[in-house]
Amino acid sequence: MADWRIYAFDLDGNGGMSLNDGDVRASAQPTRELSGHGALNLTLAPEQDITLTPWKSLMVAELDGSIRGAGVVSNLVDDGDGSLSVTCVGIPGYYAPLPADMNRKYRDVDPALVLRDMFKWAAGRGGTDVGLRYGTYSDTGVRVGNPDPPVKDPGKFRDKPPTMRPIPKEPQKKDYPNYYLKGNKSAQVAKRKQARDKYNADMKAWRTQRDAIKKDNKDRMKKFTDAQKAHASAVKEYRKTLDDAAIKVQWWDNPTIGGVVDDMAKHIDYRVVTDWSGGFPRFTLETAKRLGRRQTGLRFAVGENVLASPQVDWTGDTYATQVVFLGAGEGAAMIRGVANGQRDGLARSVFISDQSVRSKAAAQKRAQRALKWRQTMPQITDLTVRDDDNAPFGSFEVGDEIRVTDTSGRWAGTVDMWVRILAITESTEAAVATLTVTRADKGE
Repeated sequence: MADWRIYAFDLDGNGGMSLNDGDVRASAQPTRELSGHGALNLTLAPEQDITLTPWKSLMVAELDGSIRGAGVVSNLVDDGDGSLSVTCVGIPGYYAPLPADMNRKYRDVDPALVLRDMFKWAAGRGGTDVGLRYGTYSDTGVRVGNPDPPVKDPGKFRDKPPTMRPIPKEPQKKDYPNYYLKGNKSAQVAKRKQARDKYNADMKAWRTQRDAIKKDNKDRMKKFTDAQKAHASAVKEYRKTLDDAAIKVQWWDNPTIGGVVDDMAKHIDYRVVTDWSGGFPRFTLETAKRLGRRQTGLRFAVGENVLASPQVDWTGDTYATQVVFLGAGEGAAMIRGVANGQRDGLARSVFISDQSVRSKAAAQKRAQRALKWRQTMPQITDLTVRDDDNAPFGSFEVGDEIRVTDTSGRWAGTVDMWVRILAITESTEAAVATLTVTRADKGE
């Protein structure tokens, strides 16, 4: 028989805690979730010398020395029969509704860092530190807060001002010896006229050359200033594009810690692992692109450790032979990706849209990912399993993938698929757990 034990601690809001009661008599249902809040619901037996206080008390459920669930008391209900119903939220659930009262922008950042930053900021507000640790950071390889498609940095403006062509010296009358020649004799008049005609011709040619040089210089300078303005505009547009793509957490938008964390959890996984340290529960945040592992040595088999044949959903709405993914843009300029699959019967197209997708490559990838699982419809969402050598309790955790088989005769036929565990709810009353699962290859 499994040895469950329930503890109650008091939190001081500064990261410390003290033992309230180390042997609480209660039935409990701890829930651990992947990228979720987690919970712990209890029913305390009557006649116990214990005082619990919402947002001060912390409850812990332990099975054979292993912490199976923990949470901050959020609600108490006197059932009228001497028992007390206690609702506890997991550590992420405690922080979730807190307002993200900040003004921060994240560009080209690992969502794990944003997620960690939210929890750290929330814990530092004063009176909100429940002792959450953050472990060693490992880059998930995922980046958010970037334009899609990527934009190129215009860099510095490196053109130099153009070299202006010099204007030749203007012809001077004094440089024409006979220009001022005096006398009215025909020879003098002829020489004077010749000099003046030469001056006028040279002056005309000079003006033509001057005007051409001025125009050329003006054109060169205009080309330079136009390039300057174009570069300045490109820089402005580049910065705006970066700013528009940035992850913004700004108090005037009324964000919450949970809202930001949930947004980051669309790109990566997280979970809070609880263990013992010096007689007190220790909470550690884990993040990764994908947490858990494929448990090839374990299995969930109906008739062995799965208590009843699971409901298999063959909803036709999920099936598709073609997926059309629509991204950003309007009309004919809209980003579009199309994936076609095999057909055995009628063709069926499904449309998916996400305005945040700004590149055809990304849209195509999303379409192919969505089609992959839509080609085979069966879906299992819940399993009830017992503690068994096929998959002993404690050998699997949220995020893990385990093979499910059901060879019994049923309308759905033989079930044989890999599922991923999203949540685990256990009970102190029986060696049974309820699992929330999804197909391991489930896409959009």
